[in-house]
Amino acid sequence: MGQSLTLPLVGREIPIVADDHVDADFGTGCVKVTPAHDPNDFAIGQRHDLPLITVMAKDGTMNEAAGRFQGLDRFEARQAVVAAMEEGGFWRVWRSTATACPSPIAARCRWSPCSPPSGS
Repeated sequence: MGQSLTLPLVGREIPIVADDHVDADFGTGCVKVTPAHDPNDFAIGQRHDLPLITVMAKDGTMNEAAGRFQGLDRFEARQAVVAAMEEGGFWRVWRSTATACPSPIAARCRWSPCSPPSGS
């Protein structure tokens, strides 16, 4: 803890934190936290003062926070990210957890940081 790593596709520093929400007995005990995407991650982010980084604009294109993928449609960006990960030797496994959603931003993520989701 107290260290960071660099997200290789965009060069962004990511802090390494420990949190009780993570089940150390499940898998590796390590998880990626995306505070602007998921209510549980949002809560972890609040506890550790993590930034809320959104890489997708409301029209489904990648914004400036997406680095070299800026301007790509979300579907194009997925393919470009996979290709970049393969090229960089970072790609290991593909496991799709995607769900059908008519909006570019998942419905479960449509809550305001000012009013946490119910159950939080």
